[in-house]
Amino acid sequence: MDDAELLVRIEQVIRPLLESEAFELVELNLGGSRRRRRLCVFADRPGGITLDECARLNRMIGGALEAEDPIEGSYVLEVSSPGLDRLLKTERDFARSTGRKVRVILSSGAVHVGILKACFEEAILLDVSGTSLKLERGAIAKANLEVEF
Repeated sequence: MDDAELLVRIEQVIRPLLESEAFELVELNLGGSRRRRRLCVFADRPGGITLDECARLNRMIGGALEAEDPIEGSYVLEVSSPGLDRLLKTERDFARSTGRKVRVILSSGAVHVGILKACFEEAILLDVSGTSLKLERGAIAKANLEVEF
């Protein structure tokens, strides 16, 4: 089984577990060599996720993966939050971030920072210093939440 297939299988095991605890699977990464794998699970929920919750989810996910045993050999499991400045990749990420300050880098290299006012299938709408700016989703190279202190 290649890594892409393995990630699909792992997701099938852990997504229902996370959802039963009212968490969302944000991202799943599998790295390292075949001898020593590293599985990183990024989970979140409205209001954020605490360190204690990450530890609890680590135990739950670890138990489920031990029972199903999809990963050959040894591996390290890490469960964490996607972070304050999390990347926005999916439609759900953008929708959840409506009303928040975001940094958008376009394929052209242009950078826009503003309040995400709306997201659509083909575009997003930013308020940049009181001016509405429509950005085509296909032109976005990277978008993430902008941390405000």
